[in-house]
Amino acid sequence: MFPYLLRMYPVLWRHFGTRRIYLEVVADPEFEDERLGVFVAVDYAADEALELLGKFDEEWWPGIPSWLEKSLIVSVEFE
Repeated sequence: MFPYLLRMYPVLWRHFGTRRIYLEVVADPEFEDERLGVFVAVDYAADEALELLGKFDEEWWPGIPSWLEKSLIVSVEFE
C-alpha cells in the first residue's frame, strides 16, 4: 500500500495545494472492518472541497487495484 500512498501525495497536492494531509484508521460499520483513511484538512466551502475531491477521484482512482479500493478511504476534513 505504501507505494500507492507515495504516488497519491502529488495528486492530492495538485488539487488541494499545501493542505495538511493525515492518515487515520477508520472503522467501517457497513463492512464490519477497518480501512486506512487519507484525509485532507480544508477550510474551503463544502461545495468547493467536494468538487476538488471529485477531480482528485477522477484522476487517481482509475487503474488502482481493487484490493486497494477496498482498503482505503480518501476524503476531506473540514476545519
